[in-house]
Amino acid sequence: MIKFGAISITHKNFNINELGGLIPKDFSDMEMQIEHLMSLKNAMDIDELFFLNTCNRILFVFYADIVVTPTFCKKFLEKFHPNITEDKLNKFSENAELYQGSSVIEHLFKVGSSVDSMVVGEHEILGQVKHAFDFCLKNRLTGDRLRILMQSTIVNSKEVYTKTNIGKNAISVVSLAVDNLIANIEDKSQKIAFIGAGQTNSIAGKLLRKK
Repeated sequence: MIKFGAISITHKNFNINELGGLIPKDFSDMEMQIEHLMSLKNAMDIDELFFLNTCNRILFVFYADIVVTPTFCKKFLEKFHPNITEDKLNKFSENAELYQGSSVIEHLFKVGSSVDSMVVGEHEILGQVKHAFDFCLKNRLTGDRLRILMQSTIVNSKEVYTKTNIGKNAISVVSLAVDNLIANIEDKSQKIAFIGAGQTNSIAGKLLRKK
């Protein structure tokens, strides 16, 4: 269990607009993303690597014979984004949340069940975790150890949503933004244009149509 490690960079320690500064510019290309992650995995001598990137979270979970220290974190992030500026690298590495051993499992359970989310109780994060893991597994970044950990995370998260009131109200960052938008539009007949084709816009469009 001690070989599990994690580096978490979220809205809790950074402005959301800052998080994009850690993602390489060519990450929108899936082939380049796989190449980056595989190169990172090999360079850092990591057996298995999981990567999650949402609008307010960047999370790396790995299985390796490594002690997760601030020094390791800085080297890891520099390998992940070789072109990052020294100032940004220092800020990310100094303020990242580091986990080792059983604390990795606890953190993943909190992430999957939305306890660690910007909006506690939102359901989108579990789907994002599952999608990210499927991507990593398909491209041979992960293996059996992280597969078992992710399966446990999914089972635990579903139990939390089912057996507690955490997900009683269907809320998310997007739904709150849509509610705020509607509350501030005087003329409800106005048309709305979406720029971009991401998941956030898709969800926002569906919510607006319902309303």
